Amino acid sequence: MLMKSYFDFKKWARRVLLVAFLFNLTFLVVLAQVTVTGTVTMESGETVPGTTIQEKGTTNGTITNVDGNYSITVAGGESVLVYSFVGYETQEIVVGNQTVINTALAVSLTAIEEIVVTGYGSQSRATITTSIETVAGEDLQNVPAGGHAVNALVGKVPGVIVLQKDGRSGSAPAIQIRGGTTPGFGGDSPLYIVNGFIQDDLGGLDMNDIEEFTILKDAAAAAIYGAQAANGVIIVKTRTGRVGQMSVQFKYAHEWQSIERYRQPVMTPEEEMYYARIGYLNYERSTGYQFISGRSQWWSAVQPYDPSQAGYVLDNASQLHWYDDVIAFNGSLPAGWHKTVDPVTGRQMAFPVNDWQDATLTDGSADNYFLNFNGGSEKATYNVSLGFYDVQGVGVFNDYKRYYMSANTDFKMSDKVKSGFTFGYTLEDENRGEGNQWYQRSGRQSITTRLFKEDGSPAPNFKNSGKYNPAYYESCGRGRDRA
Repeated sequence: MLMKSYFDFKKWARRVLLVAFLFNLTFLVVLAQVTVTGTVTMESGETVPGTTIQEKGTTNGTITNVDGNYSITVAGGESVLVYSFVGYETQEIVVGNQTVINTALAVSLTAIEEIVVTGYGSQSRATITTSIETVAGEDLQNVPAGGHAVNALVGKVPGVIVLQKDGRSGSAPAIQIRGGTTPGFGGDSPLYIVNGFIQDDLGGLDMNDIEEFTILKDAAAAAIYGAQAANGVIIVKTRTGRVGQMSVQFKYAHEWQSIERYRQPVMTPEEEMYYARIGYLNYERSTGYQFISGRSQWWSAVQPYDPSQAGYVLDNASQLHWYDDVIAFNGSLPAGWHKTVDPVTGRQMAFPVNDWQDATLTDGSADNYFLNFNGGSEKATYNVSLGFYDVQGVGVFNDYKRYYMSANTDFKMSDKVKSGFTFGYTLEDENRGEGNQWYQRSGRQSITTRLFKEDGSPAPNFKNSGKYNPAYYESCGRGRDRA
């Protein structure tokens, strides 16, 4: 049997040519590659073992040996070698026609030192032996925009306690560093330094304009500032200009404050009058039972209702009356009034129900606006910040407004001479209301304590509590403080 076979010359030729082409291409690439050797040293001449040398834009790289020597093969003369080592400036060198490249790395001060503000200057953290904490950058980004600047330190620095003691809007929190020097929070506030100047507190600063907090926590701070730093030091650095095109930043934040969860539960009007009258009876036992007349300021003392009755006092503080006197004068019980049996005499009493929590507490709100301009060149930089903070407090007639402006410039006169100026202005307009114990007063005022006079104007101070009616307090123009 004959078998026919043949040889496909064209197919064989194509394979040979492809193999030859790939061989020649590989040969050309090998011919184009360059091997570079050299030594990496410091500026002082000492070798730098472990320096990374990488061909830029590729994964090709090597490191220096214990003697600082290296060898690397790169694609060609156009390749760029990148020399890097922690604590030194990174260098880039074009290979060109060089086969031996020796280089000396310069020390990078900014890479090995963390600069910490101490006193009126800056110092490397490596040379600091005292207890210092710094809060900056991302740690400040999620802090509520408004409010007192010290609130930015809540929960961020060990040993630093920030306590909001006063419920009024715009009030400054108490702060202790490592427990302070006296028990509690009295008279042991730290020293505040803002951009090199001593301040009474940080209430006039806009939180958005703060770049960094530095807290000096131990007694060594007194070596810089003296006895006034016995409770520690809080140093604040605000924004400064940066080289680059002008940047404009606008921020707005709105806050809600609800008082509902803190409302104090109270007795029913009838229960309150029962215990009030029993307490009044116990007091009168020591005075020979001279009750009913002559006690117009006592909310638990029954008052004459008819102006023709003996002992009647117009607009007396107590609105507790005998029921039959009210009916005889009006013909009916006024709308919203209650009646109950007096446990002392057995007679029926009549009275209005004044809700002092509603009269003195309300939901609050806050709006914060911040506008910043920043930029400059190598020769001059600038920063301008504008802020407005508007708060309606949870106490009625308690509000706070803060107008803020800060500006600074820096001029580089030469490599060794710089000049500049810093300007800051804050206007705080605060209506303090009755005081810092809104909730205490509203919680303990009796329902029979008068809120308004017969002519509709606010009733004055009440002897039984020593606290002003907030509406009366505001009508007198008291409580507004501008700084």
